[in-house]
Amino acid sequence: MHSSPALPPRPAFLAGGFVLIIALVILTSASVDVWAANNDVIRSERTTLTIGRVSGNPRKHAGRLTAFGEYLAHRLEGYGPTGTDIVLDANPETILTRAMRGEIDVISETVFTASRLVNTGAMEIALLEWKRGVQRYRTALIVRKDSDIETLTDLRGRTLAFEDPGSTSGFFLPYLEIMDAGLEMSPMDKGDPRPELVRYVFANSEVNVVGSVVRGRADVGAISETDLNDPEVMTERFKPQLRVFHLTQWVPRSVLLVRRSMDPALKSKLREVLLGMHEDDAGRRVLDRYFDVGRYAEVDAQSRLRLEQIRKAVQARHGS
Repeated sequence: MHSSPALPPRPAFLAGGFVLIIALVILTSASVDVWAANNDVIRSERTTLTIGRVSGNPRKHAGRLTAFGEYLAHRLEGYGPTGTDIVLDANPETILTRAMRGEIDVISETVFTASRLVNTGAMEIALLEWKRGVQRYRTALIVRKDSDIETLTDLRGRTLAFEDPGSTSGFFLPYLEIMDAGLEMSPMDKGDPRPELVRYVFANSEVNVVGSVVRGRADVGAISETDLNDPEVMTERFKPQLRVFHLTQWVPRSVLLVRRSMDPALKSKLREVLLGMHEDDAGRRVLDRYFDVGRYAEVDAQSRLRLEQIRKAVQARHGS
């Protein structure tokens, strides 16, 4: 695999300054956390199940996580129907830190952030998560119809609009494949004058990525393939002006992770409950509310191989 520099630092609004944390504790009985020498948490008198999420809108998402956690806790031995803690944070780095402390039991994430969580050693991928009817997805690189760009090598000296630095399909997947194609990338604001570089910016939303390409502010845009048929992203006005010139490899759409140090019996029971949620009326209602999850599935061999490839790539380029 082509050697490449570490991923760029996160913008200031992700690196610090604005940190938003909500801890919603619904159980009144106390829990005791005992730290082991290896930093694993031994849950003594543990009576809560902690659900985590990276979220820029905690007020909106708290209810979804609460309902999800209460459904699971009600069906797990030793937990009551309200034995749930919720941890929401706008900053992925804070979620990583809290996971390393053993403060998160269950979390759903896309592959990029999931890989970082696995690389901490504190979390492990338990199941695949179908979202909005999609088991796997990939990135579509789009250009204007009159563009002369046909392959990745044509990107030398061009500008590319990504979504945001925490996005799997809107950043990491295309970044990885472009670098592996032998090209060198640099943030636009770095001001590196070398003509062979692929320069990039973050547009902060899929709609802005598409608009940047249509208006000529960027030569190429990176969006999820699922967005190609989303009329709110590829509007009737924009769609006829664009074409796809490259699709990345597939990755699972989303995964569910559990705390690695969780008791094996509890971990097994939790998997059993999650795998059966879509077959239960109450479970389906919770999943619909929980970010349009259709069902949970075992990690098949092909997905496991792809997840391991991405994990290693994230570790090599991001350090965690």
